Amino acid sequence: LHVVKTRQVTYSVLNHLIDYIQNLEKVGLLEEKEMLHLHDAVQSDLKRLLRNPPLVKFPKISDLISAHPLLRELPPSVREPLELSTKEIMKLSGVTLYREGSKPSGIWLISNGVVKWTSKSIRNKHSLHPVFTHGSNLGLYEVLIGKPYMSDMVTDSVVLCFFIESDKILSILRSDPAVEDFLWQQSAIALSRILLPQIFEKLTMQDMRALIAERSKMTTCLRGEIIEIPYHCIGFLLEGFIKTHGLQEELITPPAALIPSQGNLSFRSAETSGNLRPPLETFYVNYTHKSMYA
Repeated sequence: LHVVKTRQVTYSVLNHLIDYIQNLEKVGLLEEKEMLHLHDAVQSDLKRLLRNPPLVKFPKISDLISAHPLLRELPPSVREPLELSTKEIMKLSGVTLYREGSKPSGIWLISNGVVKWTSKSIRNKHSLHPVFTHGSNLGLYEVLIGKPYMSDMVTDSVVLCFFIESDKILSILRSDPAVEDFLWQQSAIALSRILLPQIFEKLTMQDMRALIAERSKMTTCLRGEIIEIPYHCIGFLLEGFIKTHGLQEELITPPAALIPSQGNLSFRSAETSGNLRPPLETFYVNYTHKSMYA
């Protein structure tokens, strides 16, 4: 569809305007003569617009796909094959994109609309607005790591989105190490808002993308290395396992947020459901892992 007729919208808006004008006359803000004049003007517009409603240009789907932040930043050799395999989907409000615990079948790129997340395993009282808006990518982390989806994703409005199958995403990981690092970084955008909403939920998606692109760093550590996160940064364990070293040793599994606190480190993983774990002295890499901090 290249145009959308707005007959019903126009009719509704002008009828509300008529009611508003009549209310102004009832409360004494308009004289009857002024009210009748405005009423006639609105009725004239109503008849004209109903006979010939305005046409709204609908952007090309290919332009919407190319404009999504995730695809836009990929090199053309990687982006173009993905665009060809992307499926355009329009969802009404209340439709489930995917459920917590299900096998990751692909990623969802939100072009327009609002999607709400809920989780039985990740209960966070600090999340005031558990939603993702246009420009978000959902399910990317689970596809990269090969684990079940972490939460339910349900549309909270009419949503225009694009779906890319897992196989298509995994196939481009072998194309370029820089592309792989970029995808891991992009996956941390949604992850950070789920694990630490009290910090990242107040940021817009545009600010989150800028933070990840300009002020984050990816690291890959080998077994036995010590992880050091600057006190003014927050780390995210994306892949592999690390072991705490302190009064009580504990194995930390991904995904997890690593937060320095007065020289020590505390953490929150997807398996925790309350406050942050107590501060820990040091993190030791138990297996080769991938992490980032911002």
